[in-house]
Order: sequence, then structure tokens, then C-alpha cells
Amino acid sequence: RIGFLRMQELKRLARYYDVFANSGRFAGAMRQIMDGRDSAFHAFDRFARWIWKTTGREHAISQARQYGLVLDYLVEKMGLDGEEAGSLLVDDYLSIGNERYLPEVLRRYRRR
Repeated sequence: RIGFLRMQELKRLARYYDVFANSGRFAGAMRQIMDGRDSAFHAFDRFARWIWKTTGREHAISQARQYGLVLDYLVEKMGLDGEEAGSLLVDDYLSIGNERYLPEVLRRYRRR
């Protein structure tokens, strides 16, 4: 039996999965987050709980904010080096063919 609070968490997880994993915008970052020591589900569940705790939002998270959140999570919670995490996200962003409008939070990590 799933309690009400856990059901709410699972609804948020599903929403965040659509935004961050299914969108294809964070392919490398999601591999990094979900290729951990335990299941991909549990790894993403931790990420989703952190997003909720950090933002208190399920919707209306701008794309620039999404990149900033993933960067923060990779560095603060997963212990990646900031340059490594930033470069990973720049590669993710450029892989979707949107080179022109690189989010401000990622500009310092772009290789020239």
C-alpha cells in the first residue's frame, strides 16, 4: 500500500522524469545521475526529491533554471568537479542543436 505522501512524491518523480530525462536535453547528465551504485529508479528518486526540496515546484521551472539545478546537483550531491559537470551540461545542451542561446549558468564552461 502506498501512502498519500509517497504518492505525491511519485507524481513529482514522474513529472521531473518527463522534464529532465525524457526531454533528451540532459542525456549525459542523466547517465551520470542514474549510473550509480544502486538502481536508476532510486538514483532518480533522490534527484527528484532534491529538486522538490530545492524549488518547491513541479512546473514553471525555466530551462535555464533546469540547467542550473542539474549543475548544482552534480556538484553538491554527486561530488563532481564543477568544470567536469559544467562541460557535461554544455555538451548536453549543444547536442540538441541550440548553440546560440547557451544558458548563462553554462557559458563559463563552454570550450572555445
